[in-house]
Amino acid sequence: MCRIENNRNSNIELLRIISMLMIVGYHLAYYGVWKEQIWMEGAELNRWVICMLFPGGQVGVAAFFIISGYFLVDKVAISLKRIICELFFYGALSTAIMICYLLIQRKTFGMARLELINTIVHFLIDPYLSTWWFPTTYIVLLLMAPVINSVLRRLNSRGMTVVFLYCWIVIFGLATDETLFYELHKALMFYVAGAFIRKADVPKVLKHRWVIISIAVSTWMMCSAVRYYVMVNGAADSAGRSYMENMITSLISDLSWVVLTPLCAISLFLLLRSFKISDKRVNAVAATTFGVYLLHDAPYIRYVIWKELLKIDTVYMRKYFLFIAVTDIIVIFACCALIDIARVIYIEPQMFQIINEKTGIFRNRYYKKE
Repeated sequence: MCRIENNRNSNIELLRIISMLMIVGYHLAYYGVWKEQIWMEGAELNRWVICMLFPGGQVGVAAFFIISGYFLVDKVAISLKRIICELFFYGALSTAIMICYLLIQRKTFGMARLELINTIVHFLIDPYLSTWWFPTTYIVLLLMAPVINSVLRRLNSRGMTVVFLYCWIVIFGLATDETLFYELHKALMFYVAGAFIRKADVPKVLKHRWVIISIAVSTWMMCSAVRYYVMVNGAADSAGRSYMENMITSLISDLSWVVLTPLCAISLFLLLRSFKISDKRVNAVAATTFGVYLLHDAPYIRYVIWKELLKIDTVYMRKYFLFIAVTDIIVIFACCALIDIARVIYIEPQMFQIINEKTGIFRNRYYKKE
């Protein structure tokens, strides 16, 4: 999600925007409806709207890692300064919003008091380790990237294909939620996918837009249908079903994640890459996507957004939920993007100046003299 300073193609930057909109939509569906355990109570159309939004979380995150691999595979050194600055800024901002909300509304975001205090401390001290899963995984991946890149750059097209398929089938396909560093498995696979697209020969059939669009749409629809099936079976009493029925449900869900999600994310990337777009406005909006993620998905901010402000659990029961959901997704993205633009203009330069000064002092005091 971090910005790539060089080779900023507006068509790929547009994919960043689309991916973040998909992620916001997924969070609306998950935190606003599914986590509230009200999915079965909605009308049939509204249930399908939620199922159509669900793949956006996985596909959107996958697309961001693919973009990173595509642009960073030739990098030798990667700076984390901007990412760390954003994490600390949004950790502090989210905490300030939470404290103001506590003083005004006197609500604890559904958390116990001790849990709330623990969350505040982590937000301020180590937001990159314990608050958001994505930045933590992304930072670890970037630290590994120079080593990964040095290996990938030595491979020919056939070698890239072999490594990509190995990462897809073994590292990604066989990993489960219980696998150690599971999130890093996912990040590595999609990073290599981006590098594969950049360095290897993509099959000619995937250079036709109608083929790419067909794959993207069909895989998205199948992911949505699988989600509907899993939700219906998950809402039912699993104890009343046979072992074979539960195993089939689990297998279908896993195949959707391992096969359909990568196909959808890769096809979306190939589709956007096939266009030639140059627009500074698109680039400017795309540069806010990391900030949009950090702000709207902070633990207690998400409670305020989906539960208190937008009241998704209430509007889900309405006839025009589809229109309301689309509007809410766009509004949340736009508001968070405007905040991030203000941060870049007024806060980031001062933060960079302080970091550079403190880094210089640290080097003078503690580095060995050459």
